[in-house]
Amino acid sequence: MWTILYILKDPTLLTAIRSEISTAYSDAPFPSTLDVEKLVSLPLLQSTLTEALRLHMNFNLMRNVNAPINMDGYTLRKGAMLQAPMLVAHYDEEAWGSEGHPASVFWAERHIRYKEERDEAGDVVRRREFVMAGRPSAYFPFGGGQQICPGRHFAKHEILITIALLVSKFEIEVVGWTKLDGSPSEREAGSDARFSGAGAMPPDRDLKMRWKKIK
Repeated sequence: MWTILYILKDPTLLTAIRSEISTAYSDAPFPSTLDVEKLVSLPLLQSTLTEALRLHMNFNLMRNVNAPINMDGYTLRKGAMLQAPMLVAHYDEEAWGSEGHPASVFWAERHIRYKEERDEAGDVVRRREFVMAGRPSAYFPFGGGQQICPGRHFAKHEILITIALLVSKFEIEVVGWTKLDGSPSEREAGSDARFSGAGAMPPDRDLKMRWKKIK
């Protein structure tokens, strides 16, 4: 949900994502085939999804304390349950912040690095590469350790395929935002804090749009 919202509300990003996704289709005019393995490796698409997961996945990692430990002046006793909210790590400015792009604000290219290389004509071109911006230990939208989500790779494939079909098969025009009761909203969507700690936080606003199938 969040990934497609970010793409749709930014015409420049939508154009770039649509262009990138087009490279994952076969050259056959009709019916064209989507190369899923190529799709899931597209750098800007990966970066956009990674950023959306970083900002809007919010649940508490739970671990049992196996031995007493002192931490920052507090004693954690054996047998206690420790809960760590992931947003503390996901919004860590030291791990994710970049000049002009604070960790708390979505930036589609946060996980992109540009590499210069020569094309077939010998000209120097800049190509995107997907590179995780922060430390792996500061990013765990699917949990971690033995309890990490076993379906995370399947989920990623399903999300990216859905996005690819939406942006490549439909023209979509953003009309505006509404509150959940349907009344007009003076702002765009943010995370619905009522779902903090429960997984992916849904938007607290709805997006009105017009869309039609591309012929």
